[in-house]
Amino acid sequence: MSEKDWKVVNYSDFAGRGVIEQLLRARASFRVEQVNSQSNAVENIEKIIERLGMTCRVRTNNRGWVVAGASLLTLGGAAVGAAAIGAHNLATHDPDYEIVKDMFGQDLSVNYMK
Repeated sequence: MSEKDWKVVNYSDFAGRGVIEQLLRARASFRVEQVNSQSNAVENIEKIIERLGMTCRVRTNNRGWVVAGASLLTLGGAAVGAAAIGAHNLATHDPDYEIVKDMFGQDLSVNYMK
């Protein structure tokens, strides 16, 4: 299924949170829009995933490009950033879900990985 066919959930609508749990139980991939606070939304979605006995990884879309851009400014800063991303990926190896935050937006993608 391509991302354009994913269900879209409006997070600002409280009822949307029940839909999120239903989608997670169905092991579906979906987009969450109208998120006021990405941190709170990610935390809530993570809690549901873990309560359902699954694991997840959280990442920021296009963060690799920011690390690459940082390498133009400081080689050390880019190395530290790349090492942190690599360590995070190892610590969250083979998750059931990946939550992807838009770097410059207020939307999330919740991708079923298995």
